[in-house]
Parts: sequence; structure tokens; C-alpha cells
Amino acid sequence: MSLPEYTDVYNNFDPAALEADILDGRLDSGLNVCHEICDKWADDPSRVALYYETEDGGDGTLTFAELKEASARFANYLKSQGIGKGDRVAALLPRTPELLIVIAGTLRAGAVYQPLFTAFGSGAIEYRFERAST
Repeated sequence: MSLPEYTDVYNNFDPAALEADILDGRLDSGLNVCHEICDKWADDPSRVALYYETEDGGDGTLTFAELKEASARFANYLKSQGIGKGDRVAALLPRTPELLIVIAGTLRAGAVYQPLFTAFGSGAIEYRFERAST
């Protein structure tokens, strides 16, 4: 986006339109991240949330309906372990569909997701654990 285009977008930004069009008009009652990234799209069982490469090099898909179901299962597991609103959850996973499920499930449970990646060294992971109180 060029600077003139950015300036135009900035000057004409309408928070009420954003709330009505994109956030289903619910901003005043709180933003539900799982609804925005998953649930509002899950009614169409064929709508794809993620295209990915399988372990054997093939093409894989994860639909919004599958993401909703799997993240709800993970959220229920977290709740069964006593994890709830405001708690922190960290996961060290490669970039797979399971990572998206863990992130969405953590948010669905009301917890905060602490990103960790397999490319981090042990020092970086330890640093993040200490700072996040996970």
C-alpha cells in the first residue's frame, strides 16, 4: 500500500463500519477471538480454514468446522486440567494444523497462548517461560 493510499484509508477509517461489517456488531459486548477466526465460518462444512502440506508431501486441508470441533475438544481438555480464563498455555509445536488447533483451543478456554517455536533455542524458550509465568 502506498503512502497516499494509507493516508486515505487512515483518514476514512470508520470504527462503526468495522464493528458492523467485520465484527458482527458485537464489539461493545467483547470480542470473541474464536468466533472471529473460526466459529462464524464453521456453518459451511466445506469452507477451508487452512491449506497445508502433509508429512508425505501431499495437500491437506482443515475446514473451519473441523477447526471448531477440534479446538473445542482441546479447550475442554484444558478446562479438565484446571486451565481457565487468564491462565497461560505454551506449546512447542511445529507449524502443523495441530498448532492452529492448540492456539484456537487455548483462546476458546479463555486462556492466553504463549507462542513457542521449534526454531527457538533452549535459552529463548526458557526466557519466554520465565517472562510469561507459564
